[in-house]
Amino acid sequence: MDAPHFVMLSFICGARAAQDALALALVESCAAPGKEMGVVLKSLQAKWIRAGFPRDPVAVKSLLDDAMANAS
Repeated sequence: MDAPHFVMLSFICGARAAQDALALALVESCAAPGKEMGVVLKSLQAKWIRAGFPRDPVAVKSLLDDAMANAS
């Protein structure tokens, strides 16, 4: 999702919905379905909780990148 679409989605649907859509798009684009995705999501959840539940898309993407790198 590029920046203009994120801004438009934020304006139309609200920041929370836009952040959720971004997180789902990142997960769908980076991990294969099945066990690998479950491992990545579990790791991402733990990292997200330890980081204090950040909402910033850049921070969440960093956590996702780290979870994916460690799952391989």
